[in-house]
Amino acid sequence: MKELLTEWRKFINENYVDPRIQKQMAALIDGGYAIEVDEQRTNTTRFKIIRLDYPRDEQRLLSLGYVVIGRSQDDDGKCLDAWSVYGSQAKQNKGLGPLLYEIALEWSSQNGGGLMADRSMVSDEALAVWDKYYRTRPEIRAKQLDVDLDRTDPHYDDEGEYGNIEVADLKQLTPDKPDDDCEQTAAVGYRGDYWDESPLSKMYFKNNTEIMDTLEREGRLIKK
Repeated sequence: MKELLTEWRKFINENYVDPRIQKQMAALIDGGYAIEVDEQRTNTTRFKIIRLDYPRDEQRLLSLGYVVIGRSQDDDGKCLDAWSVYGSQAKQNKGLGPLLYEIALEWSSQNGGGLMADRSMVSDEALAVWDKYYRTRPEIRAKQLDVDLDRTDPHYDDEGEYGNIEVADLKQLTPDKPDDDCEQTAAVGYRGDYWDESPLSKMYFKNNTEIMDTLEREGRLIKK
C-alpha cells in the first residue's frame, strides 16, 4: 500500500491530473478496490469496481459501480469509430463514477476513436460530466461529430425545448466527409439547430493511458 501511494504521488507531481480524479484514486487505493475490465463478445466493454478481498463469484453482490461502453453501431453512424456510453451506475457514497469514466475514456481512445455520450438521451447528471470534459479538462481533446440526418430524430423528446425542430432545419458541417456522420438526437434535444455547440455532439479522447498504466502496474486494473 505504501509503495502504491508513493507511486501515485510521483505520478500526479509529474503529470496534470484533475483534482477530482486524484481524490477518487486515493479512495480506490484506501478502500481496497480495483477496476475490472471485461471485454465482451458483443462489441461492448464493462468497467466495474471490485473489492480485492472478495471472491470473484461474490463481486456481483456489491454493485459498487460500473460503466458499459459499446462500439459505434449501424444505428449510430460511423462517428469517427468512437465508443458510446451504454449505461453506468455508481454508489454516491463511494464517489468513483468519474474515475470509471476516465478509465473508459483512456481505453476507448486506444481501442477506437474515443468516447462519446449516448446518442439519443442523456441525463442532466451525465450532461454535466460531458460539459466538464469539454470546458474544464485541457488534457482531454474533443473532435466535432457531424449530424447524420438519416439517424437523428429531433422529436425524440416531445417535452424538450426544441421539440419543433425538423430534420430539414439541420445542416451538416462536413457533407463530403461521411466518416464523422453520427446520430445527434441528444445534442439536438438540448440545443436545437445549435446542436454543434453542445458537448454531447462531440467525441472525446486522450493521448495517453497514464492512469490505466499506473493502476495496472500496481494490480488495481484487472482484465477479466
